[in-house]
Amino acid sequence: MTENTELFNNDPTSQTGTGGQRTPRKRPPNRRPYHRHGEHVVKKALPYLQDRVCDPDIPEETLSPIEQAARKWRLVVLRERGGSDKVAETLRTLVNTTLGTKIIMDSMDRYIMELAQDGGLVNRRSRRAFQIVADRNRVAETLTKQLSVIGFELREADLTPTLDQIRQQFTRQTNGGESHETD
Repeated sequence: MTENTELFNNDPTSQTGTGGQRTPRKRPPNRRPYHRHGEHVVKKALPYLQDRVCDPDIPEETLSPIEQAARKWRLVVLRERGGSDKVAETLRTLVNTTLGTKIIMDSMDRYIMELAQDGGLVNRRSRRAFQIVADRNRVAETLTKQLSVIGFELREADLTPTLDQIRQQFTRQTNGGESHETD
């Protein structure tokens, strides 16, 4: 009978091992839904995306919509800096790095908007904003610093309108061009 007990205790599927010690059970697979914001996927694919965007030999029709928008943004930035042929290589490298940060931020913005529509940006259990919101703010700060290094400055026309300006514009549109100030 002792032999049968020892054989049973050495069984790897049993809860107890030799000498009566408990062996740890295997955990079931984690079924917790993870957010699929794609930040890590985009970061891994970024060098490939940047190569495709920066290669003028690749026709516009073969690029994905993200790549087309990134190429358009890059060409606008290079044009504002004096043109693609007149820009120094170091500035071109900075523009390409900034382009990568912009691609990451745009994909994070898309996911955050979807998340806001589905259930909000706050985790109800912990009563905190999801981590992706903080990560997006970190990427936005990086993008701002990179744009300032390239030489872009925030102009008055680039600022978003204030609530009062939006209200006045809405009032003008609904009243047929007449603006009435009410407080």
